Amino acid sequence: MGGKVEGATTLQVPEQGVQHNWQPGVHTRFGEKLYFYLLRLKSPLRGDEVESRIRRLLDAADIAHACEYAIYGDWDVLIRVWLSPSWKKQFLAALNKAGDTINVRDFEANELRYLWTGDTSDLLAGSSEMEAKIAERLDDVQAVAEEDEDVDPAVMERLFDAGLLLPRSRDEGTDPVKFYICLKIYTDLKREVEVARVLEALDRAGLSSRASLYSGIGSFADHLIRCVACTYSEVMTLNAALSNGLQDLDMRPMTLLVANGEAHESDNINDTALLTTRDDVVVALLELNERGLALLAGLAPAQRDALHTLVEGVYRASEGDMELRRSLRDLLRASLKNDFRKVRDALGFTMDFEWFLIEYLKRAWGGVYGPQWVPPLAKDLEAADGNSKRGALLRNIDKWTLADSVDLAIRSAEVKDDVKVAFSKDLGPEWPPQMHTLKRIRNTVAHRLRETPNYDEFTGEWGELLSELMGVAALHFRIERLIDKDRKEADE
Repeated sequence: MGGKVEGATTLQVPEQGVQHNWQPGVHTRFGEKLYFYLLRLKSPLRGDEVESRIRRLLDAADIAHACEYAIYGDWDVLIRVWLSPSWKKQFLAALNKAGDTINVRDFEANELRYLWTGDTSDLLAGSSEMEAKIAERLDDVQAVAEEDEDVDPAVMERLFDAGLLLPRSRDEGTDPVKFYICLKIYTDLKREVEVARVLEALDRAGLSSRASLYSGIGSFADHLIRCVACTYSEVMTLNAALSNGLQDLDMRPMTLLVANGEAHESDNINDTALLTTRDDVVVALLELNERGLALLAGLAPAQRDALHTLVEGVYRASEGDMELRRSLRDLLRASLKNDFRKVRDALGFTMDFEWFLIEYLKRAWGGVYGPQWVPPLAKDLEAADGNSKRGALLRNIDKWTLADSVDLAIRSAEVKDDVKVAFSKDLGPEWPPQMHTLKRIRNTVAHRLRETPNYDEFTGEWGELLSELMGVAALHFRIERLIDKDRKEADE
């Protein structure tokens, strides 16, 4: 067996005689987390089935990079893999569809220590210095991660110099035995105390120089220790030394002995579709969780571009108006999740527009004509129209539709300059077309909104409606606030 070790990618620097892992912050920058999956298969692995069977499971989810171990004993497979939320979902779906497993247990690392580097610090904790290095070398990182055959050796050297690639010398012997120790600790200790105890025990057992320590949340372990031994008998010796160092703790250890000596091992990035600066703006506005990030990353380029434009529209429309911004944010977030009920709820303000508009018109006309505004306004409308149709409608306010309200508002401004000035002062100069647009959107929401459309398609008819709404939603909120202000003043 060759000298491959945990997480070593297929990319090497031959002249240095090393293999490498990525600095974990690089994976984090690409939205990936480290997972381990322990699998019990429906039939045992045999001979040459080892690599092909594990690889089929990963290929079904289009996962190129993982550490793929066959395990001696009651469990059959251990997979170590970096996944973004969308790729994790994809992998679990593929695993379920394959129907090849009896049991699946998982572990998510939230602390990671490559003790073989001589550093005991948590490499997942991150630092502003490391983030700056990653940002500076992002093009180099992507070139290497995508395994471009034309990558300049100087690129690799820059990444090693920056500490973004961590070299591992081939010092594990000609035929090392790989194994994992799983620790489930039941003694009530704080996590930092647990980690300190495990680190101390590893050091006393002489394992630190050839171990990685993963701490996190899992159904089969609280801590995973990846080690190598020179012989199988040494595995027992090292296990005994570690157990002796932790003998006062209530814990259950489990050793997973790797059966395939030539296991495929890769620490490379699976999801190199990096979120852009414009994506970061979307994430900030919509306050996306892991699922939301996965949905954003999974959008087709045209859909993502359209969402970028809509988010920019939200910021323009809601400048200085956090209530409006929250409403539009909720709408876009619900659309990204393709959640009909939340989309409908977020559009609820459009259904209120009819009532608020009528209340506003009574307020504005009263300000121009006085408390008894109906007769003089009706007289002006009848004189301008040459008939009594609008005047009669004005006297039957209980029968107004939204279309009637919009028509009366626009016509009254055409007839009376003082009304036009009042409306423009309150609502802005573009209020007439905005009223027409809001009327149409309100009718769409009331009569044409259905559960079946894909609300996460930000182009086409739905995207056009959202785009129009970004431009006119502020009109509704201005009217609503004017009415609320009048109410408060009346109450006082």
